[in-house]
Amino acid sequence: MKSSKIFLFFVVAFSLLAGCSRDPKVARDKYFNSAQQYLKDGRYEEAAIQFRNALQKDNGHIPSYLGMAKAFQQMGNHQNAVGVYQQVLKLDGSNVEARLRLGQYLLASALRDPELFKKAQQEAEAIVKVEPSNVEAHLLLGNAYAGQNDADKSLQEIEKAVALDPGNQDASINLGAALMRNKDTARAEKTFRDVLDKNPNSTKAHLAMATFLAANQRLPEAEAQFRKAFDLAPAEPICLYALVSFYMSAKRTVEAENVFKEAIAKKPDALEPRWGLAGFYRQQGSVEKEMAALGELLKASPEHRPAALRVAEIHLGQNNDAKAEEGVRALLARNKNDAEAHYLLGKILLDRRETDKALAEFETAIKSNEAFLPAHLEKANLLLGRGDPEGAQNALNAVLQRDRNNLLARGALAKVLALRQKPQDAMQEAQAVLAAMPDSEDALYARGEALHSLGRLKESKEDFLKLCRLRPENPLYWHRLGVAEILQGDSAAALSHFRKALEVKPDFIVAANDLVYLHLQAKKIDAALAEVDQWSKMKAPQDEVHRFRGQIYLAKGDAATAEGEFRKTIEVNPQNYQAYILLAQLNMQQNKVPQALKEVDQLIAQNNKLAPAYLLKGYYLQVSKDIQGAIASYRKALDLDPENPIVSNNLAWVLCENNLGMEEALSLARNARKKLPDEPEIADTLGWIYYRMKSNTLAIDQLLLGVNNSRQPAAEKYYHLGMAYFAKGDVTLAKQTLQKSLDLNPNFPGAEEARSILKRLS
Repeated sequence: MKSSKIFLFFVVAFSLLAGCSRDPKVARDKYFNSAQQYLKDGRYEEAAIQFRNALQKDNGHIPSYLGMAKAFQQMGNHQNAVGVYQQVLKLDGSNVEARLRLGQYLLASALRDPELFKKAQQEAEAIVKVEPSNVEAHLLLGNAYAGQNDADKSLQEIEKAVALDPGNQDASINLGAALMRNKDTARAEKTFRDVLDKNPNSTKAHLAMATFLAANQRLPEAEAQFRKAFDLAPAEPICLYALVSFYMSAKRTVEAENVFKEAIAKKPDALEPRWGLAGFYRQQGSVEKEMAALGELLKASPEHRPAALRVAEIHLGQNNDAKAEEGVRALLARNKNDAEAHYLLGKILLDRRETDKALAEFETAIKSNEAFLPAHLEKANLLLGRGDPEGAQNALNAVLQRDRNNLLARGALAKVLALRQKPQDAMQEAQAVLAAMPDSEDALYARGEALHSLGRLKESKEDFLKLCRLRPENPLYWHRLGVAEILQGDSAAALSHFRKALEVKPDFIVAANDLVYLHLQAKKIDAALAEVDQWSKMKAPQDEVHRFRGQIYLAKGDAATAEGEFRKTIEVNPQNYQAYILLAQLNMQQNKVPQALKEVDQLIAQNNKLAPAYLLKGYYLQVSKDIQGAIASYRKALDLDPENPIVSNNLAWVLCENNLGMEEALSLARNARKKLPDEPEIADTLGWIYYRMKSNTLAIDQLLLGVNNSRQPAAEKYYHLGMAYFAKGDVTLAKQTLQKSLDLNPNFPGAEEARSILKRLS
């Protein structure tokens, strides 16, 4: 089998260029010949474009498919290369070249998924069946057997390949490797030396000999052979990196660095040594030296895309968004379908909290290259952060459909499943990932959350503790550790962890909220104020400092001071919508409905796309008996957030109570119920609608759930259930539940009707 190293360069997406010709085959051949020349010249991106153009003229042209696959291979775009070879086999199942290359890809991928060794074997056997003298097929078959630990069959097939072509260097090298696996060291060495004697200027022969010697701890001899291969071709990646790897394995870092410098001196026009040196500095953690090396590379080749991408990535990591964006925009000007450039632009926009634009860039990256995993993962994380776990799961499933064994995607999926309250599924995925990657953050987080949901708090705490040790700079892990401490009754430890979260990230509002809540729960008002004062000195967002102070004073019963703090919040940040809502609620508590509406209207003036503002306004209008106004506000909220179950529920209730469209009310309530299946208020709404539509059995099912799922069911819920029992003719249960409603509150709306029904039933 011909050895081929899969270089993990950045994937280059190609664009489609249309051509025209009266005779499609003439145009096809023109594009094909042009592509072949580009391929020969090493201009692989241009070759891929021209092969694609040829296929637009003739979508059954096998040579163009094969040429395009070769171009993809040379660019490192192996996913697309595999897809093209698969397309060839759909068009021509007997095509030996496509089957052979596909088998070689299966063999390379089998290191991650051993089941693929069997598939590689099947491809090789299919070729040998039609071409018994195909040397590469026998090598493929031999290596497939080796992967399945069948050393005897492996050796037999490789010996067949050598017998078919005794002068074939690749076959002989594979034979030496097979003999090494069989621990026939003497014969293996003789085989490698024979290859070297016949091919003294072959880099492959020197590298094979070097690998054998290194495996047998004959390190000085191995170094000499690696060095000879390098001297023959200092800019050839396999020779360059083999010598560097040898030095790095021996912890001879300076010599490894000098290999790159020597290659640059010998081949100043070659780009690979310059790119390799930059990568070397990256591995060493020397960003300054890496940037210098990348700068030299870009001087030599301004169009070097991977280097330009890496420079932009470094700028992004240094919070220099302007420089990063400048570099990314330049790349997109050259190729608007550059998936990695769109991805980096999405990351830049995400840093600026321009989430809609960031999401659009991630989706464009995916459209340009569906196999580009980082864009899928960022899209999933963004959707998760926006409260769309279903969308996040769909994004990850798109990756896993292509590669079920992708551990990064499986870890992220476990996290999503945990946040979607599916602890058993989350545990299953997380455990599978952690078996292979014990320090996977997503999988540890998912397992911690799943264990939390399952009530296994001690184990959950252990996972979050490990995450805090792995990533002490992540405030979320400290916060979740604090939550675990609360549930185990250790408030002091919880407070300490929440403080740590804020120390790491002073604008981590969730941690500040829980910190204040713990003090208020213990009725320690002064301690809560002191905590907020301390937080304000840590570069905390000052608008939030005032907001929390306002909430503490509200808990203290000092409404006037609370209002003053909320107004200071708005002075500092007019777009802090929670302050408007708190002011509105403060006015509602004092039965000042017009003033509450005024606060909400001011919020809407600041942001007329904020669905919660319209939801709140709808509720206030509903309370003030402005039914049409309430409906209009709820509809506006629903336009802005069509999936919001609270809005759907409230609008359904108003429509039902005022006989303004029972069918629409039923549809809205059902949708809300799907989104929040365990929410008692929504079950009560749906049940009451069924009652009003005279579907009493369905009504009782929902109304019972509304009562049973409430910690302290209100009188109205028992009243609704009692009326449904009465309508169905169940006198005993009707009397019991209606009486329960009056016992809870003799003056609730509907109390008079409840008394009237009870009088009739007595």
